[in-house]
Amino acid sequence: MRGTVLVAGQPAEGVLVVFQPLGAKSEPGRVVPRTMAPTDANGEFRLSTFGSHDGAPPGEYAVTLAWHERPFDENIGEDRWKGKFGNPAQPVRRVTVTAGDNVLAPIEVNP
Repeated sequence: MRGTVLVAGQPAEGVLVVFQPLGAKSEPGRVVPRTMAPTDANGEFRLSTFGSHDGAPPGEYAVTLAWHERPFDENIGEDRWKGKFGNPAQPVRRVTVTAGDNVLAPIEVNP
């Protein structure tokens, strides 16, 4: 799964894109994988779940975003959007991932 994030119409670098599985519940002994990726200088991302850029397992997802001050530092700082786009109960978008290469239409936010 790959795509692009635009903030006010411009590509945004360092936005963390997270795909939260819909309907997945934490159960003892069962780990719900986190599927995520940061955007590059062109606002593009390629999701990783179990390995680098391996995409997302087929299923339904809530897409959330966070844009931290220092995305690759251990002390990433506050989300510039203060969680506005980070709630899986009110996602930026809901998507269905199918087997194969999936390309998501651009995600555009206007904070």
